[in-house]
Amino acid sequence: MMFLSIIYLALICFLIIATIIDIEKRIVPNWITFTMVFLGVLFYTFYPHELALSFGWYFGIILILFALVVFIPQKIIGGGDLKLYAGTFALIGDPILLLYIITLSNIFSFIIMKFKKKTNIAHVPFILISTLLVFLLTV
Repeated sequence: MMFLSIIYLALICFLIIATIIDIEKRIVPNWITFTMVFLGVLFYTFYPHELALSFGWYFGIILILFALVVFIPQKIIGGGDLKLYAGTFALIGDPILLLYIITLSNIFSFIIMKFKKKTNIAHVPFILISTLLVFLLTV
């Protein structure tokens, strides 16, 4: 359980760094997302739990691919945001938590876009907020 807490703490740290960069430059660096995926795969290889590397992982990958097909052509979110979802999923390993995070972050983004009447906003802060909310309410 302690290792899982360390992974969740690492996830939050990566999301905080990505949030700062996204607000300043409107990009999500590949080194953040690739490191998250690498650490997630490495962690769950040595410390597997019931969802890691099982049907849940395949469902999560399908969920991310679905988001890629649906959201990017409509320019709702960018490719960096989707890679960050993939990194988040690699670290949490639970597709249901990922679905909650995706849903909440997109609802928050939609509300802010409608309120500010802007279409180009930083999405990563909403991923961070949604992840924190999901952790507080479920983990």
